[in-house]
This record gives sequence, C-alpha cells and structure tokens, in this order.
Amino acid sequence: YGLDAKVKQYAAGRSFLEAIDDAAGRDGIKTLFMASENMPTLDEISRPDRWMERVLTPLVKS
Repeated sequence: YGLDAKVKQYAAGRSFLEAIDDAAGRDGIKTLFMASENMPTLDEISRPDRWMERVLTPLVKS
C-alpha cells in the first residue's frame, strides 16, 4: 500500500510537470514555484489544464 501509493504519486507528479513543460515550457515550471498559491491542487495534478487555466491564464491576460 504505502510504497505503491508513493510510486503512483511520483508518476502523477511527473506527468503533471511534463504536461506543463509541453504546454508552457520552462517558464510554466518556474511559475509553479514562484508562490505557494501556485502549487497544484490534487485535482489539478491529474488535470494540468485546470492548473494552467487558474495560474497561467491570468498571467497572460495581464
């Protein structure tokens, strides 16, 4: 249970980062770490498009 869950957690995190990098490049990854409110929710980890809509879209519009 514990180790298998941790492996799944790492895989989900990697998939999230790959999706952000593919869509927004390194600047998207940097934005993730610029403020604590930029961290993804559990839902956003499995739906990176939702994170990008919440965090990156306001940056593009401003």
